[in-house]
Amino acid sequence: MAGRTGFNVIERWQKYRQADDLGLSSSDSGDSRAVNKDGSFNVHRIGGVRNLYHLLIHMKWSVFIALVLLVYTLINILFAFVYLFIGVEHISGLDGTSFFSMFMHAFFFSAQTLTTVGYGAMAPKGILTSAVSSFEALMGLLLFSLATGLFYGRFVKPIRGVVFSNIGVVVLDVRTRGEFNEGHIANAINIDVESDTFLNEITKLDKSKTYAVYCRSGRRSADAVAKMSNEKFISLFNLNGGILDWQAAGYPVVTQ
Repeated sequence: MAGRTGFNVIERWQKYRQADDLGLSSSDSGDSRAVNKDGSFNVHRIGGVRNLYHLLIHMKWSVFIALVLLVYTLINILFAFVYLFIGVEHISGLDGTSFFSMFMHAFFFSAQTLTTVGYGAMAPKGILTSAVSSFEALMGLLLFSLATGLFYGRFVKPIRGVVFSNIGVVVLDVRTRGEFNEGHIANAINIDVESDTFLNEITKLDKSKTYAVYCRSGRRSADAVAKMSNEKFISLFNLNGGILDWQAAGYPVVTQ
């Protein structure tokens, strides 16, 4: 690509660098960004009610797994005490003489009920124990459905992919070092297209970036663009008219 389009690419990028761009619009109402350079949003909550679902979705995996196991264990402990209060004689197949032994049997009976895996040797006897175990089974279905939804939400949550760069367009000056030192476009890099090391130097450049290439009048930059195209650079702009047209259009040059 060539001509004034190349000028416009550099002009737009320089305006972007000079402006305190938000990353979401072309205006700025202050000295802060809506999006930070690490891709996170520069938004702070003041007051309001936090969303429990979002808290569970965004907490660390280790904390989330630990929380699931803790809730599961506490529920079974609670129902184990309920079954002990009703009486272990209302659970068939429950063996044990010590309190700890009976508690552990009641705990695992609760686990079988909560997960609805079906009973083995132990089973409820009597209306009250059957009613409690039925309620626990219903609770288990609801809680596991909720846990499944949370696991799914954690796996499919979007991951931010915003990347900021200080170099959106690479300005490449292909004149000699002497010409470059006399005056060049701001932030330009210099690789002499007529030097023997030109092809070796451009292999060090990122081929995925956009390059605006210029020389004095446009002849050498056209040659440079052709060579870079052969080296599989994907986005190239040739500034026809070179730095002479750039200065004629009133754009600045620097000598640093």
